[in-house]
Amino acid sequence: VLVEVAKLAVVAGGAVASRLSQGSEPGAADKYAGLKVVGAATGDGIKLIVEELDAALSLVGGTAADGASEVLGARYGDQVRETSRDGFHAVGNARDTVSMSKKGMLTA
Repeated sequence: VLVEVAKLAVVAGGAVASRLSQGSEPGAADKYAGLKVVGAATGDGIKLIVEELDAALSLVGGTAADGASEVLGARYGDQVRETSRDGFHAVGNARDTVSMSKKGMLTA
C-alpha cells in the first residue's frame, strides 16, 4: 500500500511541476523553478522513506519467522523448528521477489 501511495505522490508531483512550468505569463517557468525543485525532492524523499519501510518490514518478518520457528521447535522438536524456519523464509523470499518484480528490478 505504501509503495502505491509513493508512486501516486511522485506522479502527482511530476504533473504539478509540468503544469507549473507551462504557465501562461512571461517568466512563469522561472517563477516556479523553486517549486519544481522542492516537488522533485519531496518525491525522492517519499520514495526513500517507502523503500526503508519495506526493508524494515522484511527484517521484522524474518525476525518474527525465526521466533515462531523457535516456539514451534520447543513444542514439537528440532525437525519442526527447521522445517518451519525454511518454510517461513521461503515465503519471505517469495514476497521480496514479488516486490522487486513490481518495482521493475527483475527482468525476464
